[in-house]
Order: sequence, then structure tokens, then C-alpha cells
Amino acid sequence: MQIKATQRENQRYLVYDILSEQPLPLATMITTIQAAVKDYFGIQGLAKANIHFMTQEKNRGIIQTNAKNVNELRTALAFVKHINQQNVIVRTINVSGMYKKAETAMKNILTKEE
Repeated sequence: MQIKATQRENQRYLVYDILSEQPLPLATMITTIQAAVKDYFGIQGLAKANIHFMTQEKNRGIIQTNAKNVNELRTALAFVKHINQQNVIVRTINVSGMYKKAETAMKNILTKEE
């Protein structure tokens, strides 16, 4: 049985950028972001946010989350200060309701820096 479109939860795609002195391993970026959401909003908040890491390139990526919890995810990302004992700054570049638009926003950031 399929869920009707009106009953499905809306998704948002958050494009983020991590500013650091050296490239960071993908696994540590993911675990640090998940830990930050868990620390600030608890296990229930992490479950409600329904976070999925979609695309990762260099220190940038796209996170899929529930539309109701976008602001909580942005707040948790703002509190991330250290990854692998490196000082970092996590910036939210764009929030979109469509994956293609989030992907183009991430590619625009990549082309601007090169």
C-alpha cells in the first residue's frame, strides 16, 4: 500500500560548507554532524529530523531532512566548532525543496572557488 502525497512528510535539502585548514574525512564529518544534532536536540530530535546525507564533495554536502526540522538542523550545524581536533566553521549555503536545485547551488559554490 502506497502513502498518499498529502500524507507524506515534506523534505528539504540543506547545502552546507565546512571551512577548515585541511580536508576532512567523510566519515568523521557525518558522525560529528549527527552527534551535534543528538547533543543539542536529543535522540528523539535526531529521529524526528530524519537526516540523510545525500552528496559529499570535498568539505561540502547536501543533507536531506524533514521540512519541520530545518531550523533545528541549521542550529546544530552552527554549534559544530571542532572536527578531528581542527577548528572548523560550518556554513549553511542554501535550503531547497528540490534536490536538483540544491545540487546546482552546491556546484555553483564549487565553481566560484575554483
